[in-house]
Amino acid sequence: MSVPLTQRHLVEEEFHDGGNKGGGFLDFKYAPHVLRHADNYAIGLLDNVRGKRILEIGCGNGFYTLRFAGAGAEVAAFDISPARVAETRRRVLSRHLEHRVTVDVMSAEDMVYISQSFDLAFGHSVLHHLDLALASKEISRVLKPGGRGVFVEPLGQNPIIGLYRRLTPKRRTATEQPLNMKDIHSLKAFFPRVSHREFYFTALLVVAFWLALPTVPGSPKIMDILTRLDDFLLHHAPPMGRYCWVSVIQVEKGHPPSAIRETWG
Repeated sequence: MSVPLTQRHLVEEEFHDGGNKGGGFLDFKYAPHVLRHADNYAIGLLDNVRGKRILEIGCGNGFYTLRFAGAGAEVAAFDISPARVAETRRRVLSRHLEHRVTVDVMSAEDMVYISQSFDLAFGHSVLHHLDLALASKEISRVLKPGGRGVFVEPLGQNPIIGLYRRLTPKRRTATEQPLNMKDIHSLKAFFPRVSHREFYFTALLVVAFWLALPTVPGSPKIMDILTRLDDFLLHHAPPMGRYCWVSVIQVEKGHPPSAIRETWG
């Protein structure tokens, strides 16, 4: 869907400020840690963040902001929603982490940060809300040479998930669009290195139960088993990844040619 940027921002701001009304009887809340495997993998890609400068895109309620700052990183977080930014600021102050964190209202397509000022960038379920090309250009601009970005994003090619999304339109904005493999590959226009790993193929069975009945006995153990099965299946048949629920995407900004020549001598 092609939507003017200003209109997109207004829609996203209203929704995330609390204007969404839910999706009726199918509008189940995500169970705690339902994305645990994908989230842990994404955080592992960031490695040791102590002393690093991290850009957090779409900070939401500040969950990852606090996690990064608590681990010793300097965090610049932002969100399109003033309400979510206010919430994150309150949580930062309550943890006495304000010396490591700045939080601002901003759009990812037009950041105010100085070029080449971040070691890492992170976003959870945010790229699919953005104009991907404009945001990718900005992320590349503000990352240092060799800097990396890690993003956890929903995919849009599984027909069962697609049906659920059509039945629960109020759970999401009209402007967001889950990614597909073409979108992920398009990131190569801005980053010389792009890798991705998909999660939740057979494990979607447990996710479905969790959405409806978050207290299903034994579901975390079942999820662990099915995640290992997914890893096996996707290793032997990578094209199946397009039908998974989530992709963890890693991008890396290249070094300028002069720096490469100096390194290689």
